[in-house]
Amino acid sequence: MSRSSTLIPHVQPDPIVIDDLIINYDAFYPDISIAKYRREYRNDDTVTDERLKENIETALIFINDALKKWRKDNPELLALSDIQQQLYGRAVYHRTKQYVIKQYPDIDTTGDGADKAESMHLRIRDEQQGERETIRLLTGRARTTVTLI
Repeated sequence: MSRSSTLIPHVQPDPIVIDDLIINYDAFYPDISIAKYRREYRNDDTVTDERLKENIETALIFINDALKKWRKDNPELLALSDIQQQLYGRAVYHRTKQYVIKQYPDIDTTGDGADKAESMHLRIRDEQQGERETIRLLTGRARTTVTLI
């Protein structure tokens, strides 16, 4: 009995070239770099540039909306300082990281999978806290201390 073997080549599609800089739709705020996000917020290679670009663009919409009232209340503010630009970028990156974590959950339902899911929820909460803190610093809002009686 003879065996024949056929090699079926796997052809990868050409990668879509994405510009590193995402132009902010509101010129008041700085543009955002995909490469800088990757350097500072480590994601594995399963997150494509195309998906990351979508997440950053969505984060821009969310953060710009969150800052709308602050901007309206400060009409004298013509441009962000360097520190405010850095804080704005970090807020966008924290929001982006939340989206990335939510999109790549582990569907393993074993004990290890449940532990990993809980770890992901904690990571999302940490990113949410980071976003709130950077927006608070950017807008100059004081921290609030609540005492339960």
